[in-house]
Amino acid sequence: NTSTIYASPPLSLSQYCSCSSRVSLRSLAMFLIPPFLLSIIIYGSAVVTVTASSVDDQCSNDIPCGQSDSDSFFCDFQIGATSGGYCVACEGRHTSFCREDQVMLSEAARIDCEEKCALISCPEPCAEGYFCTHVNYPDGPCQPCETLVVHPDACALDSRPEAGLEACMETCPPRACSKRRHCLTNDASTKFFCNFASDDVVLLFRPDDADESDDEEPMGTCEPCAGLKSTDGCSDRSSSELGSQECMEVCEAVIVTSCDTNDDCTKDRFFCNDNSTVCEECPSILKGDWHVDQCFDAEIMSLSDAASQNNCAESCHTECLEMSEGFISVEGLVDISYTIPMRGSQYASVSGPLVNCQLGGAGECPADAPDDFVCLVKRGVRKFSDKVLNCEESGGIATINFNTDPTNKIGKASVRDAPIETPVTTISYDDGLYLLEKGLGLETKVDVKKVGNDCNRGCSDRVPCPSSP
Repeated sequence: NTSTIYASPPLSLSQYCSCSSRVSLRSLAMFLIPPFLLSIIIYGSAVVTVTASSVDDQCSNDIPCGQSDSDSFFCDFQIGATSGGYCVACEGRHTSFCREDQVMLSEAARIDCEEKCALISCPEPCAEGYFCTHVNYPDGPCQPCETLVVHPDACALDSRPEAGLEACMETCPPRACSKRRHCLTNDASTKFFCNFASDDVVLLFRPDDADESDDEEPMGTCEPCAGLKSTDGCSDRSSSELGSQECMEVCEAVIVTSCDTNDDCTKDRFFCNDNSTVCEECPSILKGDWHVDQCFDAEIMSLSDAASQNNCAESCHTECLEMSEGFISVEGLVDISYTIPMRGSQYASVSGPLVNCQLGGAGECPADAPDDFVCLVKRGVRKFSDKVLNCEESGGIATINFNTDPTNKIGKASVRDAPIETPVTTISYDDGLYLLEKGLGLETKVDVKKVGNDCNRGCSDRVPCPSSP
């Protein structure tokens, strides 16, 4: 942030007061100095610029977010277009991120985001094993294939500019894998399996204190499941029995199943497309304005034949979701019952010290956090599931996400797009600010449990309601 204050030569800011970690030069400039003096710092005869860019610093049009040695920052303007908001790190994301609906940035924030997180070029060719992402990662646009990409076909799964996507596909080979090093991506619907070259084992690096049984393991390369019509095709995809078995285990969930009737589609909420003779997933009744009558609308479902339309209506008239409830108790401070667990949360009751993980980005939980802590994160900037995964990666055992709506409404949200292993729940804006001010470090219990099912029926005059959900 760039802010300016007026001071006479004999005195320094540190002589005026002793500041806590939550008070910055920028904050003092905003609240102590008249606005007409915020444009220039006069110190003797010199013009001095004070810059301080870090996550959660306050910002506005008059006090914009700047850059650090490792990243750029933009203002989220969550307080208001005039009042401003807080600085958010670009974290390597390019400008298309600024326009994603799930990020929910205001127009002022999107404009600032697109300016500060603009694409950059690689000044020179990337080193071997690296590709040019054309995005402003903290450590530069050149990023390692080994850690980011399991296979060239996976390059498109992450949000990258077209030039970065082309560089990824041209540069990154299929990654080496093993039984302990899986071919995981951030898209649950697109899977890759470890194609073991043989059933033989190879010697791996083994620390001196490791078990003898841990030093040998079969190795292979990551390969896509795409194109498989059944698990029978796995034997043709792999040259080893172990690779074929791995293919069947990993790819079964995403293999398109052939069908003649709906009875052949054994997965819940799938119907048989009679024209293509493959099982297709039902649209979610909970998304948008979906209604079962749309099975008969060729423009929406692209089902041109009556058999497929009827199969769709038969299988897709009802969708049930598990109902859950949550409870938060901060020892000696407060009990919070106004909380809504996220869909996809694990059902569990856990307890640990409350830690501020800011906006839930990688590395935003404090490095010196105690073991088995509860993450308190603020809504905004990134997907809920990314916040939770980052919390878990840092050692957190639960995530409390507090809303940024000053009316204190809490909406239903989901983390079902990722393999979440901990309880996740949401609280109001006021409760979040209260915990941020009073609750950090205190033992916090997070309890999420299932209480039943909620079924939405998409029946109508044309499609009768089933007798039971």
